[in-house]
Amino acid sequence: MNSLLYKIKKNFSNRAAGSFILFNVVLVIVFVFFYNSGVNKIVSKSIEQLHNRQELAVSSGAKSIRLFLDMAKNSLLLLSQNLSATNSRDFQDALNDFAQDWSQTPVKGVVLFDKSGKLVSIASNAGSTASENTDFSDREYFGWAKAASEGDTYLGKPIVPRVNSPEPEYILPFVTPVYRNGEFDGGLIMAISLNKLISTYMEPLKFTPKSISYFIHPDGTILAGPLERIELVGVNYFEYLKKKSYEGSQFAYEQFAKAVRSEKSGKLDLILFSLDEQKPIRYLISYSPLTFGDQHWIISLATPYDSLYTDLGSLRETGIMMFSAIVFFILTLSIIGILLSKSNQNQGSTPSANQQNT
Repeated sequence: MNSLLYKIKKNFSNRAAGSFILFNVVLVIVFVFFYNSGVNKIVSKSIEQLHNRQELAVSSGAKSIRLFLDMAKNSLLLLSQNLSATNSRDFQDALNDFAQDWSQTPVKGVVLFDKSGKLVSIASNAGSTASENTDFSDREYFGWAKAASEGDTYLGKPIVPRVNSPEPEYILPFVTPVYRNGEFDGGLIMAISLNKLISTYMEPLKFTPKSISYFIHPDGTILAGPLERIELVGVNYFEYLKKKSYEGSQFAYEQFAKAVRSEKSGKLDLILFSLDEQKPIRYLISYSPLTFGDQHWIISLATPYDSLYTDLGSLRETGIMMFSAIVFFILTLSIIGILLSKSNQNQGSTPSANQQNT
């Protein structure tokens, strides 16, 4: 009788141990499935929220740039008034002081030209130089300056500087006329580096090291971008996209073109052909119009989707590994406990020879 009970207990113990182990294995599989599904939803939602935050960041950057341009305009007007009030023809000290005051900003320097458009003096923060016979009379802003009233300012179209610059770039020419004794006597040009404008006001807003900031003309020309991609300055991205054919390229071109010409901020989730990696990449793009005076541009931040997904997706792997480690630890302890229990049962429950003969 005792032998029969022993066999029943042994079989039950083995089945219980097997069921417990199977239960833990199924529990791990079920958890991984639902955890992975849940984390994917969380990651997707988090990326959407980051995209929204990036859009707000770009809008904030556009406002900061407009404030900077306002301050630059007012400062240039003050310099013009100071030069108009002095009888000295030596303006170099005043120009040097002005350039020094703006040396930690995107202002590259300031140029004074006479009433015929010839260079009078230059003060640079970036090592730029110009020959004595440099002539600005063919620039659009010179024609504007001749017809402008004292105290007027003009922000010209982005141009490649005529003075010698250490690196290829576009500048924004801020111009105001200089009057002496009520007559036009020349003008001042404040040169603002678009590359430095982007690096100062947009680069700090990036969400990942792989995010890219651009300053784009409505015709698709990249006017400024990251300093490490200086070779992209001057590239017309519309023309570039037309030459690249990949799945979804036409849709990407249409949406990108619409965004660049927009007067409202927005965001895009597009597969665009990467200029530096030479392959189609999914980007989360946020853009905002930047209008000042008669000029209109778009500033944007583009973040590769994979860079965000990789960073956030690592949470899933970490969670699964932690849970698996905990379950493995519990499973190991359970198996050890079962083995010890079976050992005790073998020692305490096995019927003696006398009991078996009874």
